Amino acid sequence: MKIKDVRPIDVEKATVYQYLDRKEKIIKIVKMKQKRILEDSGYFLISGKIRINDGTEYPAIIGISSDDSGELFEAYFLINNYWISQSDKKFLKKISKNKKGIFPYKYHLNVEVEGDINKEHQF
Repeated sequence: MKIKDVRPIDVEKATVYQYLDRKEKIIKIVKMKQKRILEDSGYFLISGKIRINDGTEYPAIIGISSDDSGELFEAYFLINNYWISQSDKKFLKKISKNKKGIFPYKYHLNVEVEGDINKEHQF
């Protein structure tokens, strides 16, 4: 499975993913016994939402490292049923916003990350 295969319903279900390959192209669903990720347990792609600076909210997949106190490393925005990576060179054009309208943004994780020190960036 790839990120482009993730459906909006999967984001609503609080689904968590991990990469299966070094090129970070293939992902798998992580079976969760509870709605939290233990501290120092690895890197996860967590479903949630992003609220950009202009107040617009998008379903999202957010790359968080539980080894680095919940640090955010990547984000994918669902726009018109298409996943757009924040690191995409044409990100601003694809989201039809300027930098000031997007950054700084806040995010919501559907699953808690223990030891997350970035709560001020969340809603």
